Amino acid sequence: MYQGETEQVKRLPKPPATLGALGKLEWDRAGKFLVARSTLTKLDLAIFEAYCIQYEILQRVATDLKELPLAYEDDKGAIVKNPLLTVYNQAQSALKGLCVELGMTPASREKALTAKNQEPKKDGMKGLLSK
Repeated sequence: MYQGETEQVKRLPKPPATLGALGKLEWDRAGKFLVARSTLTKLDLAIFEAYCIQYEILQRVATDLKELPLAYEDDKGAIVKNPLLTVYNQAQSALKGLCVELGMTPASREKALTAKNQEPKKDGMKGLLSK
């Protein structure tokens, strides 16, 4: 690892240029919570950016799907699923995985809290000798 990669982000940087309007809003919204919880490191910023991209894709597709049918009849009379449903499902799956990585789900937060509470206390050799 490079020096400083695991350093906690104390102040959220500006949203990356790769994000659209919805992604930038989510960067600010979710980012402030991750920074406040002290769980976001410099190394995590790329994962957080990917999260914001997937969030934006999911929101844009959900908006489009409100106006479009979920299925339609093609030229041959067969019922075909709207291809945007596949995009939606892929974005949702990617988003869920990124949320877990960033500790943004109830289960991942509970797991992190449990692990933190079970960390051995740092009291040097005394702690090792007492076991």
